Amino acid sequence: MILTIKTRRVLLFLTAVSILVVSLIPQAPKVLSRVPHIDKLEHFIAYSALAFFLALNLALRLKKKLHFCLAAIAFCIVYGAVIEFLQQYTGRSPELLDLAADMAGSGAGAALATLVNKG
Repeated sequence: MILTIKTRRVLLFLTAVSILVVSLIPQAPKVLSRVPHIDKLEHFIAYSALAFFLALNLALRLKKKLHFCLAAIAFCIVYGAVIEFLQQYTGRSPELLDLAADMAGSGAGAALATLVNKG
């Protein structure tokens, strides 16, 4: 995958900040969705992107695929857990299923990064 170092860092930063902002803004009244638990899919996708860009950045420093993959997953899980904890102070409620979706997405994103990374 051809992404400059600067592009990798910018994408990681934008993804991390976007997740933080969207997760901590006070939640508007929920509109009933026809798809139950659609927010879990949103968590999965967001954390897949975060882990993907983080793993690509870590691959620049950690040469073993297992190392940068596991480091990205671990960071994303901690990041998700901290955000879930902080949500209680913003009028939102933390959910373990959200964290489970974060974890699954982190694994998928980091695995994808190992497949596309040539460095």
